[in-house]
Amino acid sequence: MIFCAFKSNKLIGTIALKENLILGFYVSYFFRNNRIGTKLLDYLEAYALNNEIKKVRLTTTPSAFDFYTKKEYMVKKNVIFSIYGVDYPEVEMEKELSNRSQVQ
Repeated sequence: MIFCAFKSNKLIGTIALKENLILGFYVSYFFRNNRIGTKLLDYLEAYALNNEIKKVRLTTTPSAFDFYTKKEYMVKKNVIFSIYGVDYPEVEMEKELSNRSQVQ
């Protein structure tokens, strides 16, 4: 499932859920720090919970680590993704969902 955020008919953010894995989470640089990412993540978590998914997981770059920590995601392990011989350090995280996670 893919969820998108639009402003003035322009795509400004995306987030996707495949089973319990969060993928494709992106907010346009010009719209960051406007709670777009928070709204997308909250919506996805509510969708997951409403579809009986009790735990979601993701991998994050170091630059987004604090965002997920504030959203109550817990570190599972450090991972390295290697793309065309270049290593990218990331962190695998997960969150147990509950009714308090749902968008009101």
